[in-house]
Amino acid sequence: PAFSLLRHFVIPTQIERKHWKQAIPFQARKYIHFPFEKTMYSYYVYEFETAASKQKRLGVIFTMTPKTIIEKLEKGLRGLGLDPVAIEPSPLSLSRSFIGSDKEAVDDTGRIYSFFGSHMASFVFTNNNAPVLLREVEISGSLPMERRRLEITNCTEFIAKQLERDPFDEAVIMGQNMDNWTALLEAESKKPVRKWDLSEVYGVETKSAGEMAAIGASMKFYDEKGPDLDYIKRNRLSDYEFNAGAMFWKITGVVVLLFLLLLGKSWMGMLSEKKNLAEAKRKNAQPIEDFRGLTATQIQNNLNRIRTQNNNLEQLLKVNVATPFLVDIAETIPPQVWLEKISYKEEFPSKNADTRSVTLEGVVYTGDPAKDIDVGKKFRDTLSARPSFMALCNGVPDFQYNEVDTRGGRTSSSVRRGLNSDAAVKNGTSFTYTCKKGGASR
Repeated sequence: PAFSLLRHFVIPTQIERKHWKQAIPFQARKYIHFPFEKTMYSYYVYEFETAASKQKRLGVIFTMTPKTIIEKLEKGLRGLGLDPVAIEPSPLSLSRSFIGSDKEAVDDTGRIYSFFGSHMASFVFTNNNAPVLLREVEISGSLPMERRRLEITNCTEFIAKQLERDPFDEAVIMGQNMDNWTALLEAESKKPVRKWDLSEVYGVETKSAGEMAAIGASMKFYDEKGPDLDYIKRNRLSDYEFNAGAMFWKITGVVVLLFLLLLGKSWMGMLSEKKNLAEAKRKNAQPIEDFRGLTATQIQNNLNRIRTQNNNLEQLLKVNVATPFLVDIAETIPPQVWLEKISYKEEFPSKNADTRSVTLEGVVYTGDPAKDIDVGKKFRDTLSARPSFMALCNGVPDFQYNEVDTRGGRTSSSVRRGLNSDAAVKNGTSFTYTCKKGGASR
């Protein structure tokens, strides 16, 4: 379960294995101040030798969770027709997913596995293939990177004091925005940092530590190195049953963790709503200046006006109104045509009638005035047949020549007909193309 406690401590004296059942919980009460009768717990014990004093010690990884959590999990799974055979703490599942998939970890030395999600960073401190500490830090918000604190040093010093040495040789960073977090992780952990792209292992991008814990839970019965921390400890009947139910347990582990993530999300949402409510009460304690002295009817009218303006703006931003016209222009313009100005106009807020208009101003230059006129007409006809222009002006635009190039020969009377009187330029034949429907534009 995600709502579980994981604590590592050291017993300074040797205790025979047959007394562990009574001695380990008794020692755990010194470090965990919570009613044990309301919880279910599990522990893992290993022997080690202290670095300084060279004495034999017992290291204990102790985990517990409230009985109500286990009961709700079992009830929910049985309601789905499933009978759980193992329930373990999420820190163990998380560490198993990292240790079992890290091909570059060729030895059992300690590591700090760091997973950065979009809102939360999870740090799993492992030693001898076992999680000895889990730390989670909220990383969302506007606080600058240089002012953030991950408190990694405090965690490493806590474990180092117990073992009389620092067991962690490196830090491994995973998740999102690894490049932005690497420098901060290296500075706080004081360890070399190795980047690890999980998508190269699993083929998909993992966005939260919960997804990694689900993967680790599905690997439980294939793990031969890690500790067996199990709250219910229900053994399978045979190896055959284990092999037959391997896929079943993968699905079960995912369902359990998704259920826990749902509970966690609901709890976080409740806290967020409580915070928002308190903030709203604080802000509303002061009179709103915009509504001071107004009647209820006037306030309602102002709110309706603001709502209408917001709706109009949202409708405008939803549609790329000018893009289809630009695409049609780009696909039809010949190399002899140079556009000097493109204008798109539309009333805001929009009315029921279509009041849009598109105006193109440009020059046709071929070196021959007659050819200029011919190229201009073909461009007009081709552009007017495009879907966006056809829908706006039904293929009948307002097209006229403003000035005609007189170089390279004489212009016939039919070409000059309909042109302005000052029709002598040196840079080609200029034209104006207007496609519109409806009234005047803003």
